[in-house]
Amino acid sequence: LLLLHRPPPQPSLSCFSSCVIIFTFHSPQLFFSLFSMLRYSARVASTHLYSRSSSIPIPVCHLHHNSYGTFNNYPKISGFYDTIILRDEVKPFEKRTPLLPKHVSILKQYGFNILVESSKTRIIPDVEYQHAGAKIIPSFSMWKPDSEARSNPRAVVLGLKELPKVGTKLVSSNNEEITVPDAIYGSHIYFAHIFKYQSGWKNVMQRFDKGDGVLMDLEFLVDDNLQRVAAFGGAAGYAGIAMGLLTWIEQQIDMQNGHHKRVTEMRVRPYASRSELIQDVQQKLEALGKKPKILIVGAAGRCGRGSRECLVDILGGGYADVLYWGRKETHPDTQPEKGIVDCDIVVNDIFAAGDMEPFITMEQIKNYPNRRFSVFVDVSCDITSQKKAFPLNSTLTTFDKPAKRVLQEDEGATKLPLDVVAIDNLPTLIPSYSSRQFAESLFEYLLELKNVDFDESSEDIENTNEAKRVWLRAREKFERKKKEALWENL
Repeated sequence: LLLLHRPPPQPSLSCFSSCVIIFTFHSPQLFFSLFSMLRYSARVASTHLYSRSSSIPIPVCHLHHNSYGTFNNYPKISGFYDTIILRDEVKPFEKRTPLLPKHVSILKQYGFNILVESSKTRIIPDVEYQHAGAKIIPSFSMWKPDSEARSNPRAVVLGLKELPKVGTKLVSSNNEEITVPDAIYGSHIYFAHIFKYQSGWKNVMQRFDKGDGVLMDLEFLVDDNLQRVAAFGGAAGYAGIAMGLLTWIEQQIDMQNGHHKRVTEMRVRPYASRSELIQDVQQKLEALGKKPKILIVGAAGRCGRGSRECLVDILGGGYADVLYWGRKETHPDTQPEKGIVDCDIVVNDIFAAGDMEPFITMEQIKNYPNRRFSVFVDVSCDITSQKKAFPLNSTLTTFDKPAKRVLQEDEGATKLPLDVVAIDNLPTLIPSYSSRQFAESLFEYLLELKNVDFDESSEDIENTNEAKRVWLRAREKFERKKKEALWENL
């Protein structure tokens, strides 16, 4: 029985002011699921649970609602942040960083406390952060029960890629073994890849809910025009062209030698600089003695611009054997499959916000005579959508094994293989360049973390600056998605 009391009508109130729950629970899971549902669906000042055997109310939690649209479990994570913890990454080959030492110095001047987890893989050495004023702490310290990330409500953990899975065994820089817990505590800023219903998104949301954690996803830090304030798109497109060329070169050598060992055994390591990457690809092309025909799909976007820049750097501004496609060229009436199969390398730089009709299918590729198309680089890494522009691959690849053969030489009308590159952290191929670009864009918004107040009323929010609204939108997005995940798990 659910008893609800509505206050006297007021123009500004459209919700219940209090909620009393009287239930007989035979399952603790049912209780927590129902309570989570009510916690996120009622705008309440307080919630009391009455025991079946007692009329004494047991306070369960105190919730605060702000009119910006979020339901915040305060006081643990409210107001502003004054401590930033740069965490070590666990993803293999990840060398990028979202924070530069020069920014540490400025943040310190603004009153921030900066902690940096020690890292053996980060492109910038620990000592540079230390000289800038940061305190170096052991790697993976954020997972310890007594960590600053967990105990300090004003601390936010800054990273890039996904957090490790529950139960993962980590060895810190001081040789301490740490087991990743099932709950995620504290506040976090990183690319979680869960807001578009990716595989396992509900499990991640449950971990945040269990630890009362908060996520402000880097992918959804958007300005008033809903444009991302910091992105790796340009660097991803740049690296996409380079990876396409490297894969095609190895493929051509294989075909000359009558085997496919070079592609299947191919390994790629991040380059120290763009110039090193450019020189390496140019030397390999020169040794091969020929160059490919290239198609960039989505050439006008952020990733596409990066791809075009890489082409100029490696092949020169006058290179003519390249096509740049946008919406017009990919319209179904134009039969895009004909242009696709006539290019050696196709780089997919499009941003797909929803389902799309395929530009080409695997069946068309198999049956097309005189096909040139042999390397596909999926910069967008769209492997989960049911309907996508290039339904050629459903798994990610890595720098340790960057190319996946999806079509053997003897499977189609043309005796030509098809290799797919789908690395979801492509920009780490050029970690110094990509880190510098991204960190410069993000920095001005990090400065606002000390000023933004997640308790602000709607009037305050309307009068605040855009940088603060970026964080408020990200927080609101997380709360809505968490609510959705909890509802679906009932």
